[in-house]
Amino acid sequence: MNWKPIRKLLLIDNDEINNFIVEELFQEAEVAETLDICTGCTEALTYLEENEDDFPDLILLDLNMPVFSGFDFLDRYAEKGYDKKSTRIVVLSSSLNAKDKEASEAYPTVSAFFVKPLEINNLKKLALEEKIVVV
Repeated sequence: MNWKPIRKLLLIDNDEINNFIVEELFQEAEVAETLDICTGCTEALTYLEENEDDFPDLILLDLNMPVFSGFDFLDRYAEKGYDKKSTRIVVLSSSLNAKDKEASEAYPTVSAFFVKPLEINNLKKLALEEKIVVV
């Protein structure tokens, strides 16, 4: 299977174990040139502000984080006008709540919703920019 590596990926998650798993998957699948990790929404917004000329191609976003949730991040992301960029956001959550999935997909920048842990096949689909259907 041939795919174009994701140039720059940003993972936003406060869960160190999940961050380790995602980092290992990206190294194994060889689908990203650069993987940056922020452990909170405030840190991620600062990162994006500092890298506005070199924005990530893809953001993996956890919903359930302390202080600011993933939904808070999505709201602030839009307020700053970042939603006009071509970056895709994929929600990566431990939540099995259908309402969380529906609420996430209401944001135009969210292209998919995955329940943790991320699987390598879904990661490869992200690199292929295929439409992803998760049931």
